[in-house]
Amino acid sequence: MSKFDFTGKKILLTGASRGFGKALAFALVEAGATVYGVGRNQKNLDELLEENGKIVGICCDVADGKKLEELLDPHHPFDILINNAAVGEPHPFLDATEATYDQMLNVNLKAPFFICQVVAKAMVEHKVSGVILNVSSIGSKMAAPHNTIYASSKAGLDHLNRCLAVELGPMGIRVNTI
Repeated sequence: MSKFDFTGKKILLTGASRGFGKALAFALVEAGATVYGVGRNQKNLDELLEENGKIVGICCDVADGKKLEELLDPHHPFDILINNAAVGEPHPFLDATEATYDQMLNVNLKAPFFICQVVAKAMVEHKVSGVILNVSSIGSKMAAPHNTIYASSKAGLDHLNRCLAVELGPMGIRVNTI
């Protein structure tokens, strides 16, 4: 039995098919939520759904914003959005490539920006007082070797959250970083 009650809440969770996202998806279902879990790997998503058939699976790379928007369209509005998907690989600054930089920024900052926008628009349109949670990292606050791209993307996410909280709060949408 869960300490929390999310009965009747529709939750969109990115990065749901493994690790922290998978554990979170199970906990939210146990707490009564209807969880729409986004994962980019069909095999991992299938395993998630086999383990818990109450989760609605959406297979899509969050960096493919147009495709994800189309896949989410029939499911709006959501009560809660949890942007958990992330890419984090250590790369020495002097060896980092533009492709690596683009991949991390696309998944860790650009995707949450546009997913927040799509979900928030639907919340406002349907008059849902919702919640947006973006999963950050201690890396956003602390410098470490070979972590420049990842840390920068998460620091950007932290500031995005502050801006969204100011802009969306008056519309009844709480925005937080965890």
